[in-house]
Amino acid sequence: MAKKAGLDTPAMLVTTQKTEAIAFKKEHTSIINKSIKDSFTGTFEGIYYYNHTERVSDEILEKLDEEFFPTLFQEEIPKAYELRVIFVHEKMWAGAIMSQSDPKTSLDWRNYNHQNPNRIVPYKLPKEVEEKIRKFAQLADLNTGAIDMIVSKDKRYVFLECNPNGQISMVSEKCNYPIEKYIADFLAKS
Repeated sequence: MAKKAGLDTPAMLVTTQKTEAIAFKKEHTSIINKSIKDSFTGTFEGIYYYNHTERVSDEILEKLDEEFFPTLFQEEIPKAYELRVIFVHEKMWAGAIMSQSDPKTSLDWRNYNHQNPNRIVPYKLPKEVEEKIRKFAQLADLNTGAIDMIVSKDKRYVFLECNPNGQISMVSEKCNYPIEKYIADFLAKS
């Protein structure tokens, strides 16, 4: 749906087959893995994996079983920073997450560094990106959501995913946006 809306997306593969994962890795300079279910928890060779993005090396692929639980692999796109975009009907708020300066959060800002948190600042999306997000929301039949995007080092806006259950507080608090008030006012008028 994001592609249909005109949004840039990374190459993706959901598979259960080691051979497909290896072939996908050969097509891209670097790939990452995102769990598609919270059950992806545990330790593998001293690394704890829990619902975060992880870089997938050739060595990890070689150690996979021939068949495994459905897994999402994605082309890794070098990023300048990450965006969280909240939309409620036609209204949008965006926050830029400055995760790249910290090795702990550079691949995924959700690998929180509580001692030195990432800066999150208000961000103005280009009009054409806002329109594509509106088109996506229409195609997905969503009136609210939290979109994760990146701005690549070559200045592309790349859609990663939409969380339809919200998760607005981070952007609302850090960027001083009145999102909760907007929602309350919207519901009061309904």
